[in-house]
Amino acid sequence: MADIYANDLPVDDNPDSTARALLVDASGTLLIQGPTEYNRAQQFATADQGMLAEGALQDAALFATAAQGIVKVASAAARDTYFAGVLAEGMTCYLSDTNLLTTYDGAAWSVIGATAPTYDMQTFTSSGTFTIASYPWARVVKIRVVGGGGGGGGCEATSGTEVSGGGGGGGGGYVESRIPVSALSASETVTVGGGGAGGVGYATGAAGNSSSFGSHGTGNGGGGGGGGLGAVPNIAAGYPGGGGSASFGGINISGDPGTFFTTIFNAIGRVQGSSGGASRMGAGGGQNYSASGFNGAAGRNYGGGGSGAAADNNVAALNGGAGAQGIVIVEMYG
Repeated sequence: MADIYANDLPVDDNPDSTARALLVDASGTLLIQGPTEYNRAQQFATADQGMLAEGALQDAALFATAAQGIVKVASAAARDTYFAGVLAEGMTCYLSDTNLLTTYDGAAWSVIGATAPTYDMQTFTSSGTFTIASYPWARVVKIRVVGGGGGGGGCEATSGTEVSGGGGGGGGGYVESRIPVSALSASETVTVGGGGAGGVGYATGAAGNSSSFGSHGTGNGGGGGGGGLGAVPNIAAGYPGGGGSASFGGINISGDPGTFFTTIFNAIGRVQGSSGGASRMGAGGGQNYSASGFNGAAGRNYGGGGSGAAADNNVAALNGGAGAQGIVIVEMYG
């Protein structure tokens, strides 16, 4: 298609108005040289098939009344920047990066056409940033947040008839919530909490770290299991770590606490270690038993607490299992 200049077209009835800025390129995109070239944005509204290139539009206000025009922009972020402060119902933009046609309904942009995506998911196993502009078709997001699991307690060396056992670490807290896109910031900070380290020797395991999605939900880390003292069985056990709490979400579920170390007396004698507390997305480190001793087991992904170490008679100091890291999952719905 050859270039068509507006000098050759009757634009309006005003003899003082010169249509010297209007042209259509070979792809059918309508270009405007600048705001001084038009008296009225309505001159563009009559271009039923016109598509206005972003680089040619110097004043977005000229487009606000062009109900049948389309602006082509690089991305949703570029669109939002370009029309900041001049949004009007009925505006239509084509996003080059996603090949989506979007329209403004007076409250939010939405995708036109049945081919637009309606679901996506982003999983964070390390801290980062969630940007809603990457999903211009989304209307609601669902978040699931799990805090890190607490580490299991270690145990002191034993001698003679002494035994020792650390408590299990607690599971991380869990948050689930559905959030309208209008309630989100352009970028939301995502924090993924690490699991707590297991206690070394007669030491308490470290607490897990909190995970969060902006200010919309926080899953706190599980508590660390207490260290076990080398002593007679009824005072040898470290206390278990508590489950991590949760807050700010639509659904808030605390993690499970760890368990105590126990001693089993039979013909040969046994020590039974503690177990880590579970989160809603990960089991705690498993319980074990032995006639000698063992280190604690690590919690399982995501957010499980580590189990405690345990020692029977005349055993060297042992270490608790580490808690598992947390996670943040964001699901987008169109």
